[in-house]
Amino acid sequence: MRRLVTTSFTMTITAEETIKSFRVVGELYLIGSLERGVTVYRQQVRAHNLVWALSQIDKDPKRVHEVAVIGGGITGLTAAACILGLFPNARVHLFERSPDLCSLQQGCDTRWLHPRIYDWPARGSRAPSAALPVLDWSEGRASDVAAEILRRFHEYSCRVSHERLQVILGVDHLRITGRDLQVEWVGRRATRDGEFFRQGPAAGESEVFDRIIVATGFGLESYPAQFRTPSYWRNDTLAQPRLDGSVQTYVVSGYGDGALVDLCRLTIERFRQDRILYELFGHNPEPIEEMLGPAAAKALAGENVFDLLRAMEDSVLKGARDELRKRIRKDTRVFLHIRGGGKPGNTSLPDVFGDTSSFANRLLLFLLYRCGAFIPRFDELQSIVDDHSLPSANVICRYGPSAMAHLATVFTDEAAFADRFREMKELRSQSVYLQSAPGVFPDYAKDDDRSE
Repeated sequence: MRRLVTTSFTMTITAEETIKSFRVVGELYLIGSLERGVTVYRQQVRAHNLVWALSQIDKDPKRVHEVAVIGGGITGLTAAACILGLFPNARVHLFERSPDLCSLQQGCDTRWLHPRIYDWPARGSRAPSAALPVLDWSEGRASDVAAEILRRFHEYSCRVSHERLQVILGVDHLRITGRDLQVEWVGRRATRDGEFFRQGPAAGESEVFDRIIVATGFGLESYPAQFRTPSYWRNDTLAQPRLDGSVQTYVVSGYGDGALVDLCRLTIERFRQDRILYELFGHNPEPIEEMLGPAAAKALAGENVFDLLRAMEDSVLKGARDELRKRIRKDTRVFLHIRGGGKPGNTSLPDVFGDTSSFANRLLLFLLYRCGAFIPRFDELQSIVDDHSLPSANVICRYGPSAMAHLATVFTDEAAFADRFREMKELRSQSVYLQSAPGVFPDYAKDDDRSE
């Protein structure tokens, strides 16, 4: 049992309770796909917690385990490395659809990753290091974080025999039969070549495993067929000033964190996600953070915080509002389409200050609104496009993926687990606080031998 101390409360979680939150059925586990708080750091914490809990209840962790990890993104790599560290005889099969690992974030220079900034203004939320036992990283461009994760994964994989880690890349077909713990796939077994992997020839195979960990994330983002918005993780020029002196009109459709980050990029001059809080609140923001704490706590509990922010506008937020007013872009005109998917849907801006985004982004949204930086719209997206004759490239749809639909593509017997998936989505009980004690996971990044 581990006692977790957070910035606001203490809770006790046992290994058995932890495993229950991840278990689909038997030895089939799902990391984070149906949770809220879907940051890179939180997904890594969930991977640590699951593997730690499995090691706590395993009566013989040195027996041979055949483990399938489905997904070669950061979550899957973290889970695989944790297994290699805590289960000395486990053999891990790591499956990835793309021809390389961490394909979403590789080469992405326009997105910034920070381990805890979406927890702001909680104490420690500005700390740049993830401080994780396995596959640690510090804030940076997504491409730099991916490179750091891949480097550390290489260090881990080099400390185990080649037989203990099998990477299958370019998986064109993969289906899990959950109750039988069977995976069938068409893919290419890869061999390590330094930090890189060489793909072998494609082959169709099937194998039964002792344990399957699904770390496929949430699927690709959805968007209307007529507005094919590039993935959040693809490079773009939205944050760059126009070189021809023209004023461009854009629509950002959505009001989750991804949409609000793009709204900031289109409306704030010289916007950098890593610097904006310091630029608005100064390089000693602790007093402001203390004053914002109660509002942030209500946001964390899912409450709408518009009225709270409005009450602080002329006191706590006055300096930030006045600073932001200087920096509204002059080369863009931006509509924020926030109709919403419900019935009757959103009808006013305060409607979107609920639990669909982080407190930091809700605060920036509020300040931008008070500075007149965007125009909210609640009608059909096509109407806005037609009214202003917008090219599709100027329509940014950030609706997020459908995790449930994505899972249906992975399982042969998805219908058998539909009730369990709905339960996991409703409970959302996978902790985002690290549960293992310091030193539990071996530090394979060091040159010294691993302690048994």
